[in-house]
Amino acid sequence: MPWKRIAFCSILTILILYSFRNFIIVHSVKPLRIELEVHADKNVWLECFYTTQAEENFAAGKSVRYLFQPKDSGLISISLPVEHLHKIRLDLGEMPGKIRLGTLRIPGHTTIGYEAGIRYYNIDNVLINKGGGVDIYSQQEDPYIIFNEPLNISAKQSLSLNKSGLLVALIIGFISFTSLYTLFSFLEKLQLSFTDLVLVVAFFALLPLPAAKINKDKISVEENRTLAKFPALIVGKQVNNNFGTDFEAWFNDRFFMRKTLVWLHNSIKKEVNIHNQNKYILVGKDGWAFCKDDGDIQNYQNLKLFRPEELKHIAQYLSSIDRWCNANNIKFYFLIAPDKNKIYGEYYKFARKIRPDSESRTQQLIRYLNENTRVKVAYPYESLHAAKQNGFLLYFKNDIHWTHLGAYCGYTDLMELIVKDFEISPVRFEKTTTYKYPRGDANILFPEGVKEDTITLYHCPVLPINYTLTGEMETKKNLFYHNPKGRYSAVFFRDSFCTLLADYYLGNTFEHLSLKWQYEITPKDLDFVVGKQADIVVLEQVENFIPKLLSVEILKD
Repeated sequence: MPWKRIAFCSILTILILYSFRNFIIVHSVKPLRIELEVHADKNVWLECFYTTQAEENFAAGKSVRYLFQPKDSGLISISLPVEHLHKIRLDLGEMPGKIRLGTLRIPGHTTIGYEAGIRYYNIDNVLINKGGGVDIYSQQEDPYIIFNEPLNISAKQSLSLNKSGLLVALIIGFISFTSLYTLFSFLEKLQLSFTDLVLVVAFFALLPLPAAKINKDKISVEENRTLAKFPALIVGKQVNNNFGTDFEAWFNDRFFMRKTLVWLHNSIKKEVNIHNQNKYILVGKDGWAFCKDDGDIQNYQNLKLFRPEELKHIAQYLSSIDRWCNANNIKFYFLIAPDKNKIYGEYYKFARKIRPDSESRTQQLIRYLNENTRVKVAYPYESLHAAKQNGFLLYFKNDIHWTHLGAYCGYTDLMELIVKDFEISPVRFEKTTTYKYPRGDANILFPEGVKEDTITLYHCPVLPINYTLTGEMETKKNLFYHNPKGRYSAVFFRDSFCTLLADYYLGNTFEHLSLKWQYEITPKDLDFVVGKQADIVVLEQVENFIPKLLSVEILKD
């Protein structure tokens, strides 16, 4: 009996089985959760953001939401999908009104009061109770509490045997031993050199490497999805016929160095074939993300221009709106938000300019409108390039939209036109605060190729919020602002570029502001404008959406 061969194969089999230890022995973790008493008079979407390490910031995707209803008044519990907890932030929904919170507890670990180390944001009134709770009142859009003291809490762990994993390991061990024994018997007959033998042994020794460290996460923040669970071999006293497929899905989600290999694959892929990265997003120099759809590349190149009949159609359409507004004692303005690649073209590596921006399709249309119509147009291309020289970022690196300061350039250019017709004071600010924007639109649309940006600092103006907002705070819903300190009524037909414009500037300017998400003004919208007693109507569009106006109906006089 070749005992040396048996011993050697047994040692290798044990090493192979050791690499599978993570799903033979299960590390059970008792979930971390927060508990607190909540009392409120209406439904409130509570949201608990969390961080797991000191250098981490609160970010989208790392939070748990809980819909509180008045009938739930009392103790609530929110489980957090983390094994280590550094800091927490509690968001109180939108305009929650009056809400009472009891002492926050993390069972088995600590209790947190509201007396010290707490910062309150967008909250109108705070009253600390003697019992350790707090009464809060807020009619603001996004009230939240940050518990500044680091918690540094780790979930309690326990070990248990995974019966399905043990059975699979025994099968793998048997197959490994017999395969190795047969292999080495065959190699002895071949009488290989020592070098060849080492290479063969190294090859088979590396095969179990992917199982050396199994990822235990339940969700993938980078991919914005839930990872596959380990399947049971026996389900309902019967063998799980889908075990092989389910096990493959579980292993593919969790094998050692998967994140690194996926990132490397996508990095190589986007350099080799940059135009097939994603249906929507291209990643340029230094991680700058740009839009890809709606002919964005050709628009950057200024490759396509409007034909004379297309210019005439758009001009007739905008003029028909302008004439209707003048007939109803309303002023009409057309605001064009420049494409990101027109302002930060130095990071756009996907194509070269065919024509300069001065000969772009947008400039062509503006010249035609100025020469043939009375339509007032704001296109803050020059303002953005001038403001860019100050060093502030005017568009997000990982998003296609402009930042708060970029939106301010659009606001000031528009207000230069409006103040010629109305006695109104534009918003001004002296101070700014900085913030980070780890997960922009590019991370959502193309998560496998755009890293979270936890470094770049953006600037936001420090402004008092003088308005109240009604309507659902969703991207494509109608929004209505009321500001008793403002003047006039304005109706905006807009896209997503108008969001920051409204929240920081327009809402603090007009007494009544209505936003409708649509790219054109139709005859059906005229009643809406009249119903809002509008003094001002604005059609706002991002630059590469202008061709959509070629298919809209011209308003009849």
